[in-house]
Amino acid sequence: PIQNATSLVGVLIDELLELDLNTRKVIWQWNVEDAYPYSNEKWSPNGRHPNTDCASFGLRWCHDWSHANSLYWDMDHNMIYLNLNYLDIFLKLNKVTKKIVYEIGSGATMGFKVTDNKGKKTNVGRWWWKSNGWDLVSTETDAAGGTIDTFVYLDNDYDDQTKQPKPKGGRAVIHGREVRSRAVELRVDVNKKTAKETWVWKP
Repeated sequence: PIQNATSLVGVLIDELLELDLNTRKVIWQWNVEDAYPYSNEKWSPNGRHPNTDCASFGLRWCHDWSHANSLYWDMDHNMIYLNLNYLDIFLKLNKVTKKIVYEIGSGATMGFKVTDNKGKKTNVGRWWWKSNGWDLVSTETDAAGGTIDTFVYLDNDYDDQTKQPKPKGGRAVIHGREVRSRAVELRVDVNKKTAKETWVWKP
């Protein structure tokens, strides 16, 4: 608990667990705070980091720190792909070493550059908004031995809390473009530290 019972009383921290179904014991685990420690100073009580009703935990309100909402375990290569919704970070985790291979998104710090499907550089602070449904399409090795991962995901842009009010008879516009949800295919080149949108569909 970090505040009194009339306001905030806890912080929700995501943790990945692998269980042995026979013994019901945890045989592997990774905590989000191992890489992204909770910081009250970085907390922004808005649409990006909402307070969450924690009655099921015996609490009242909680800070939902990372809100992991997509996970894919590539068992052939022992890699885990994880989306941390409220931190705006999608990452690749080496399951053996527990080290992050790369991270992308507006909350990431590894310096990956993203271009849209027309080859234009995307605003670093606006990669996507509350993405989910990440799925690995393929993993390739280039001539230099580097890894190229391709994903599809949902950019839930229509929920962008920073968007301007909708004009009458039209959609909201922010950063010079229309605000709407979209399906995206993204190609991540680890050696070049780039992420390129190779396909986009908007309803």
